[in-house]
Amino acid sequence: MKKHVRFLAIFFLFLASLFTFAADKNQNSHTDIKRDPFGYPVRTVSYPEIRHLLLTRQYQKLNVLLERYQEEFEQDFRNEFDIFDTYNTFSAPVDDYQKYYDEWVQKYPDAYQPYLARAFYLTAMGWESRGYGWAKDTTEQQLKMMKKYLIRASNDIDVVSQLKPKTICLYYLLIKINSTLSNHVAKDTAIRTGLEFFPYSFLLREIYMHYSRPIWSGSYQQMDNFAEQAQTYVKINPRLRLLKGASFNEKGWRVLTGSDNFVISYIFFRIALWHGEHYDSYIGESSCYSKMHLPKMALRSINRSITLNPQSPRSYARRATVYYELGKYEKAQQDISQAYNIMPNYVTVRNAQLRITRSLVKDGFDQYKEKNYEQAIALYTWAIKIKPDYAESYYWRGQAYAYQRNLESALKDYEQSIKLDPNHFESYHSLDWVLCHSKQWDRIIDNWNRYIELNPEDGRAYRERG
Repeated sequence: MKKHVRFLAIFFLFLASLFTFAADKNQNSHTDIKRDPFGYPVRTVSYPEIRHLLLTRQYQKLNVLLERYQEEFEQDFRNEFDIFDTYNTFSAPVDDYQKYYDEWVQKYPDAYQPYLARAFYLTAMGWESRGYGWAKDTTEQQLKMMKKYLIRASNDIDVVSQLKPKTICLYYLLIKINSTLSNHVAKDTAIRTGLEFFPYSFLLREIYMHYSRPIWSGSYQQMDNFAEQAQTYVKINPRLRLLKGASFNEKGWRVLTGSDNFVISYIFFRIALWHGEHYDSYIGESSCYSKMHLPKMALRSINRSITLNPQSPRSYARRATVYYELGKYEKAQQDISQAYNIMPNYVTVRNAQLRITRSLVKDGFDQYKEKNYEQAIALYTWAIKIKPDYAESYYWRGQAYAYQRNLESALKDYEQSIKLDPNHFESYHSLDWVLCHSKQWDRIIDNWNRYIELNPEDGRAYRERG
């Protein structure tokens, strides 16, 4: 019965793809190298280059660059993504970056740019300190830390509002922060004021609708009503048509992540795309194809997503997953690296990286059980290349080396596994076995002493040391 259902689902998706291919082809034909289908410049801001200026303390160059993007936006509202991407560079939630923003502010206290940049950073750190789980799984301490960061970000925003009130990213952050703090009145005030300054903005409307989803105490009706109001300006900014697909895109994601019904989810994503091409809907469509075990179709969709928005780390993380499904591990590694180049420590990329690594380790273990040790080692090695700090990869590669009697390589992998995870009992146990062959008893005892110091309640370690 399940096979028949899967066959019908695949057949339905095939028909749906045929019906929408012509529409996709028509929309794609309007995309050139410099402009997307809606006349916006293709997003080419270099996140790594801007981050390099920050980390090498070239603050004045940053001020000049940010002001140039601001002036270009003021001349043409369709440059709104360029100014946003420039500031979004500072959303990397890395603890060590705090000192650079503080120095920047101290050196140029009368410039608005460093305050706005730091506000983006503090907002990202707020979410990182909270964690990205459901509210029921979030502790009071996590919420307290998030609020602390967001209050500091709000203080910087207050300074920006005095120095440069007509800055679109200012209102973007106000909507985001007040939504996170459940201050709905302030959120509505922010969108209203922002649209008074920037009536044709897609960026502000999109972030407002993001926080009008049911998961944020909004509703699909609220999203649709807001999208319909925006159509007043659609002749001036055709991109606003995409907003009419936003509720369908959200329904697609909720179905896909909630019930895993990829057929219904696929339909919602296709309806969203019928209103216009949005990179996020193509990410969703690609995910549906992966659920159907159609990786080539998944690749086609995610490639289109990246064409529409080359700055999305989520798109590269998704494509890395597709490349894993296709067995193209080097390309998967390259896309994970590209995603981190855009946004270091980004949670979606971290999750994708971990899933791919665990899958490779599982694939390696399947080969290991069949005593195909060379194939297992190759898969474990790819897992290590994609995520070099995952202890299990080294442990299992060490096991495969050990069965090949390559004890030197096994020893190195066990030691690396312990370095990454000092509580990994199995690595100590296997290292014990390798060292026994060369009768290094003192070294074995030292290793178990170290483990027992960390895990004094683990009786297995006392037995092994004895």
